[in-house]
Amino acid sequence: ARHPHNHPHPTGGRTPLIFPFVQPVPISPWFSTSGLPTPPTPLIGREYEMARAGALIGEGKARLLTLTGPGGVGKTRLALAIASTCRELFTDDVVFVPLASLSQPALLTATLARAVGASSESGDQPGQATIACLRDKHMLLFLDNFERLLPAAQFIADLLASCPHLVILVTSRAILQIQGERTLPVAPLLLPSTSAFPAKAGCLVTQAELEALAASPAIALFAQRAQAVRPEFTLTRENVVDVARICQRLDGLPLALELAAARIRLMPPHALLIRLRHRLPMLTGGARDLPERHQTLRATLTWSYDLLPTVTQALFRRLSVFSGGATLGAIAALQGSSPAMDELDALSALVDHSLVRSWGEVDGEPRFRMLQTIREYAGDLLTASGERAALERAHAVYYRALAEHADTKLRGMEQERWVERLEAEVDNLRAALRWSLNNADWDLGFRLGGALWYFWFLSRRVSEGHSWLNALLSSLGALPAPAVRAKVMVGASWLAYCQGAFDEASALAQEGLALYDRLGDPSGRADALTTLACVAIDQGDGARARPFIEESLSLRREQGDSWAIGVSLNNLGCLVSAEGDKLEARDYFTQYLDLSRALGDTRGVARALYNLGEVVYALGDVGEAHALMAEALTLLQSLGSRDGVILGIEGIAYAVAAEGRPRQAVRLRGAASALRARLHDPIRPSQRAEYDQALATLRDALGAEAFDAVWAEGAALSFDEAIAAALAPA
Repeated sequence: ARHPHNHPHPTGGRTPLIFPFVQPVPISPWFSTSGLPTPPTPLIGREYEMARAGALIGEGKARLLTLTGPGGVGKTRLALAIASTCRELFTDDVVFVPLASLSQPALLTATLARAVGASSESGDQPGQATIACLRDKHMLLFLDNFERLLPAAQFIADLLASCPHLVILVTSRAILQIQGERTLPVAPLLLPSTSAFPAKAGCLVTQAELEALAASPAIALFAQRAQAVRPEFTLTRENVVDVARICQRLDGLPLALELAAARIRLMPPHALLIRLRHRLPMLTGGARDLPERHQTLRATLTWSYDLLPTVTQALFRRLSVFSGGATLGAIAALQGSSPAMDELDALSALVDHSLVRSWGEVDGEPRFRMLQTIREYAGDLLTASGERAALERAHAVYYRALAEHADTKLRGMEQERWVERLEAEVDNLRAALRWSLNNADWDLGFRLGGALWYFWFLSRRVSEGHSWLNALLSSLGALPAPAVRAKVMVGASWLAYCQGAFDEASALAQEGLALYDRLGDPSGRADALTTLACVAIDQGDGARARPFIEESLSLRREQGDSWAIGVSLNNLGCLVSAEGDKLEARDYFTQYLDLSRALGDTRGVARALYNLGEVVYALGDVGEAHALMAEALTLLQSLGSRDGVILGIEGIAYAVAAEGRPRQAVRLRGAASALRARLHDPIRPSQRAEYDQALATLRDALGAEAFDAVWAEGAALSFDEAIAAALAPA
């Protein structure tokens, strides 16, 4: 999985290095160029940007190329490498003009005149003299740190218009916004994928995983800087995961990584990671020969913040209340109105100044986010301004309303769309729940939790959702309205059932059922009965389950809820199948399939196909069962349902075994077992006996040695490879 801050690199983003001694090879050799400072260390991990800039300049596609990005991202270092590499393209060399010390735009022309050696003996103004000097020059002019001189950008346009052979390379935290400008956003360094190392603390990585992690540009930079202050430091199987987490916590921002690596002189990576829960106090003590604004991360960010007008500074502070980014609609809601032009202009300015990043779209609406290091700084400013309490409450209210609206859409044709929408807002939803608990706002917390329980189920966050709802149910200071409380109880009962906590699930469902009965709510009663029925089925008590399911189906038919009717039909099919009546089960699953197709419920169609495939297999039609399972697996793959995909692979394994292909069946079983282990999704107790019997039959068919070899072959398959193997023709 790509980290959100990563972007596609044609080279794959791997940093050249010799392992285990982290010695990154520069992308191009460093050499002293006339007028260019020589960096003391090689460039790491900028292959994509170097290739892109080289193409734009070398092919004449950009006469003004602006490298943009937040402070500390490494724009100057990258631009120096670009200028050095492109030097031979310019017969009149490269001229480097540092601008960080200038605070008045009016001083730009005089500074450029001195830098290029423009003579003012004729009495020309500095700007005129500079144009006259450069008019016939074939030169690369490198202007570093232009962000405080943006009002003078018109002179850069005049230079380009008057000097046809001049190319200008600019670094700036904000774009110049003049015609002909090409921008090259400089993102933080590529981070390792979270799938590249264990989720649990203290787990050792393999040697291959160590080498893969060490190849990450962010980790390579951290290791290089750590070795500079502590020569004996090296990446090991024991410390590389902590280093990877440090790099993730710091967003891959080069300045932050360098400042953090300097702390390795005093503490190992694990201790540093713990202290980086609050980033800014630790990210100080930069090298003395760095500009003052780069000696602490706070100073770097203050440099950018001070450039903003007051209204933009206010929006910058307020955006810190969002966790994981926000849509334009959410940002406007916290401002108390629909987006006004001045708010849009302020947001645009924050994007232009590289303090906020545009993050694509969710459900057709643009989304924006801050790097976590920048968000922490903005959050400190928000606290100091006295605005935090009111904004956090407004944030929680907004996301409660969003969750309640989504809850009405999750049980129908728009399910996938709204699952995706809530997936994008998971961090904000967690923040809103945390706020409700910390501030004892039980009504808000219960309404939010009750609206989210089905999303947690659909998105495989069952354990997390169960924890949130239990925290609400055990923290009652003032009871919420009965309907709100009943919804949380029934939601918690279903999530407890999904975790195999049957006693807890039954107790909560019974409490919720009693509340719904007092309220006269048939839909709520049907939900509670569904949990009680599923618990009874898993406990092998079909006689107890049947009246629950039949009543819930009757209630849903009375309500005219087609989607919920389908759920009850599916549950009834599961019940009669467990009781051994496969023909009746096939009828119920067929009804469910037809209803799901009519509703456009892709997830329901996939579930119905899988269940229908199971009963058809039991009835002896192996070919039809195989086809149904394959269709279900294809849909489940398109939905991104990993647990569903595992079931599909296992279902096809039954079919291919019955078709006389035991080796393929064992290979698929091995793949599914490995995938279950990765997802922490064991076989349900009620299915264990049948599962073990199938494996024993396959082991007898192949022999123990061949079985183990083929099983290991399947276990080594990736997720996509396992799906391809299951769907491969006979």
